[in-house]
Amino acid sequence: MLRTVAVTLLLLPLVLIAPPVHAQEAPDALVKRIAEETLTTIRGDKDLQAGNPAKIKQLIESKLVPNFDTARMTALAMGRNWRTATPEQQKQLTEQFKTLLIRTYSNALTNYRDNTMNYRSVASGPGAGAHRLQHGENARRMEGV
Repeated sequence: MLRTVAVTLLLLPLVLIAPPVHAQEAPDALVKRIAEETLTTIRGDKDLQAGNPAKIKQLIESKLVPNFDTARMTALAMGRNWRTATPEQQKQLTEQFKTLLIRTYSNALTNYRDNTMNYRSVASGPGAGAHRLQHGENARRMEGV
């Protein structure tokens, strides 16, 4: 269960912030393709399976990071404070956020032990697949309703 949650959290940015390069590919197809490519690479490399930090970092930087729009992700994480940051501060924040992502993925992939992944397709159209219920300040997302 914990591994499923970790993998989901790690792959979520691919769905949310995929750059325009993959605009023709559906978000769920993109996630599945990148995840399978990454897991196939790990399964075929003994150093990656052994948790070699340098090789894991290299894998993340070559397979995962190119699919992230780290500037947009950082801006979303910063909220309204992003607009008040200077361009230099924004650049530094973006680099630090990228470093955080790489470290987070490194920790998760270091502990990868040939788990299987289940994929759920993304429903299309308004109101399909996920619904948002608002109750005052509390908001809940319900999937598959």
